[in-house]
Amino acid sequence: MNDLIKYAGIILIVLGAILLSVYVIQHMVSNAVLVSGGFLIVGGTAVYVILNRIFD
Repeated sequence: MNDLIKYAGIILIVLGAILLSVYVIQHMVSNAVLVSGGFLIVGGTAVYVILNRIFD
C-alpha cells in the first residue's frame, strides 16, 4: 500500500499528460482542460517530491 501512495504523484502526472493529449487530439477550444492538465502535472510533481521525502 505504501508503494501506491509513494507513486501517487506519478499517477497525477500521467493523468495530466492524458488530459493534454485529449485536448490536442479533440481540438478543443476551452482552456479549462489546459488549466486542469497543468495543475495535475505541477501538483503531481510536488506530491511526488514531498511523498518521496517522507517515505525515504
